[in-house]
Amino acid sequence: GFKSLRIVLSGAAVDPRNYASIWQDTVVMTMSEFGRTTVENTAGGTDHAAAGCVFVSGGNVNGGVYNCDATTWPAGVMFGVRNRYLLQQTDYRSIFWDVLKNHMGASPSGADIVFPGYTASGLGSQELGLFGA
Repeated sequence: GFKSLRIVLSGAAVDPRNYASIWQDTVVMTMSEFGRTTVENTAGGTDHAAAGCVFVSGGNVNGGVYNCDATTWPAGVMFGVRNRYLLQQTDYRSIFWDVLKNHMGASPSGADIVFPGYTASGLGSQELGLFGA
């Protein structure tokens, strides 16, 4: 699983091939193209929703939970769309841009090339600080 990937890429595995550590240069990110409702439907399942979660891991990633605590939502608002849907707090493009800019070294002037209208939309002000110094 993922722990094995981290061990091998960090050079911590006992391996006769003696691979160099590349964990600090690695980012693994997963996301879904849609979220799920937080309350089951009448058939006992969940429906598609607007918001979901993104998992980001790597050697230079600042661990933690972002935009999903009491400081980002007033009490009772987190599932504020018909009491079933998680409110979207972070645009996925700001997460992707954080990876491109702060991990891969993309020029800040390239944001609008990768995501047209990114700067004008105000997304650039949503930087999460996913990466260490």
